[in-house]
Amino acid sequence: VRDGVVADFEATEQLLRHLLKRLPGRTLLRPRLLVCIPSGATEVERRAVTDATRAAGGRDVQLVATALCAAVGAGLSVQDPVGNLIIDVGGGRVEAAVTSLGGLVVQRSVPVAGDAMDQAVRDWLRAERNLQVGERTAEQLKRRIGSAVKLDDPPSMRIRGRDLESGSPRELDIDSNDLVGALAPVVARIRDAVLQTLRETPPELASDVVDRGALVCGGAARLHGLTDLLRDATGLPVLVAEHPEHAVAQGAARMLDDPELLARAVEVS
Repeated sequence: VRDGVVADFEATEQLLRHLLKRLPGRTLLRPRLLVCIPSGATEVERRAVTDATRAAGGRDVQLVATALCAAVGAGLSVQDPVGNLIIDVGGGRVEAAVTSLGGLVVQRSVPVAGDAMDQAVRDWLRAERNLQVGERTAEQLKRRIGSAVKLDDPPSMRIRGRDLESGSPRELDIDSNDLVGALAPVVARIRDAVLQTLRETPPELASDVVDRGALVCGGAARLHGLTDLLRDATGLPVLVAEHPEHAVAQGAARMLDDPELLARAVEVS
């Protein structure tokens, strides 16, 4: 899965098949499944998800917008007649949306998020430090000392990679402020997606968002300074969900337990 959609049909099918085998209390019946997809997914991408899920053993496959599941999992009252701003910064893309009455009123889906941050770190190290590192090292840098804003006393981390000139292994110390510039283009696109969502929000719901603020979830939501940057850009209170990495999955589980909410979610997705 890349950018939130299926990039390798067979690998996705095998992954789902493996997960279904781990279901507790399995019976002979094929399970009913809910799959979260980006709000901007094309019909071809939606079909690929549905086909892969059915091929893996799913019986009834329901597709629901990721942002709506994230809002439910983060504890927002999406069925109330008020506006809620949810920002899901996952691995493949950022989903920014305003929910109300069980649906998405405004939604933006941009294929840039955690994975793009990792690649940005690798590109910066190659260009500015002449060092080539793997995906795992780049992700560790992002998670441990990555920051969206400059810090007065930035933490540092020693990494190892391959020197591009000599081809030999080399160690290097990197601090958080080094990564601010590397991550800036990705962070700017996340900020712009949120601002565009707010521009398209109807006035009556915009007033709710002003009162209630924004909630950020997704694995990349923990990037240091991201909420501060979004707060400065929007003028809104911005908080991180209690368990940001699990919000989408928890929201999907709650929808399966609430047929009325699920029916509404499937209808608008």
